[in-house]
Amino acid sequence: MTKFDLNKLPQTITVKIAKTVEGNFIAELPDYEEVFTQASNWEQLDFNVNDLIMVYFDVPKEYHHYIWYRPKESKSEADKIKAPLHFQMLLAKNLPSQWQ
Repeated sequence: MTKFDLNKLPQTITVKIAKTVEGNFIAELPDYEEVFTQASNWEQLDFNVNDLIMVYFDVPKEYHHYIWYRPKESKSEADKIKAPLHFQMLLAKNLPSQWQ
C-alpha cells in the first residue's frame, strides 16, 4: 500500500453548488482555483465531490474507501444551492495503522 500523509487533507472543505438550466448540478471548491465537478442528481454529486477531492489532493486509489466527505449541515435542496456547504472529513473505523 502506498504511503500517504492524511494531514495533506483538510478536515473541512467548502463546496458551492449550482443548478443548471437543464437540471444538473455543478459543485465547485471555491477555495481552490477552477476545481469543479457536475452530476445529474444529489447522490451522484456526493460521489463526484468526493472523487474530485481525492484527485485534487492526490490521494492514492487504495485509500479512497477509507475517507469520505459529508456535508456538516442537513439542508433542503434549495438551501444547498443558496449557500456554500461545509463538507467534513469522515474516516473509516478500519483505518490503516500508519495513519493512527
